[in-house]
Amino acid sequence: MPPNAHHLDHVGHEELAANYFKATQAAARLAREGITGQKAANEAHRQVGETVRGAIRGIGGTMPEDEPAL
Repeated sequence: MPPNAHHLDHVGHEELAANYFKATQAAARLAREGITGQKAANEAHRQVGETVRGAIRGIGGTMPEDEPAL
């Protein structure tokens, strides 16, 4: 990738959708649970990401790191 490229410009639809889903669900969790502070927000994002990855794995999807770069 060129140095100024954004990694999301080089992923497929599945990975892009999973990333967006994780981001929206993590933001919703922060708001819903009133999570504040960088450390707590990072942990919430990590937990949501772990759950999303588990869902991908559970339905037999391709893990993002195994998707080809575009």
